[in-house]
Amino acid sequence: ARGRALGALTLAAAESRHHFTDGDLRLAQDLANRAAIAVDNARLHRELLQFRSTLDRTLDCVFMFDAETLRFFYVNQGAVE
Repeated sequence: ARGRALGALTLAAAESRHHFTDGDLRLAQDLANRAAIAVDNARLHRELLQFRSTLDRTLDCVFMFDAETLRFFYVNQGAVE
């Protein structure tokens, strides 16, 4: 995901004479790509929650807004108080 290897996918055949086809390889690559994206998204979500938790504990005012619409999408507890 995003140019980094996050793991390995191994294919094994129970039958000794089985040979994987190009279609099998494409399927495995697609599965690996989807798994990598899911793992990366989970990691990013966890980091976001940790970041927000840190911002919520600070007494400083933190406002985050969309630069195009100028709408706030996050205000920490310090800003509320």
